[in-house]
Amino acid sequence: MEGLNPIAPRTNYLVDTDVFILWQHHHQIARKFFRQPPGRIYYSKQTRKERLHPFLSSREGRRIVRLLKRFRRVNPDQRIVAAFSDLLARYSYLRDHLGDALIAATASVKDLTLVTGNVRHFAPIEEIKIVSFPGNFGA
Repeated sequence: MEGLNPIAPRTNYLVDTDVFILWQHHHQIARKFFRQPPGRIYYSKQTRKERLHPFLSSREGRRIVRLLKRFRRVNPDQRIVAAFSDLLARYSYLRDHLGDALIAATASVKDLTLVTGNVRHFAPIEEIKIVSFPGNFGA
């Protein structure tokens, strides 16, 4: 693991689903993060799937779609699928966290720094860089 890294200016970030959830719940640091991103923001197709579940009201769904449209979605390609498979083989705990495995594979293949509030889910994965949210963004 390259570990928890301090914020680097103009870094490319893959934002985990939990940060979008914080935005949805009007978390001030999450709102500021998306209003004034510290770098280029990407999100996994997995995040879109998780945020647009059928339990959302149509109004909430529209809000999420508007937010996501501001950033770049990364769809799984053959390299991400191969990395996903490799991560599942190397880190057996990910077999119970397939969404996290797909997000980690995306960050690894695209060389994106993962922004997450769930550091413990990703900390064992040596192939990715992680930044804790909101900790490193609270200033």
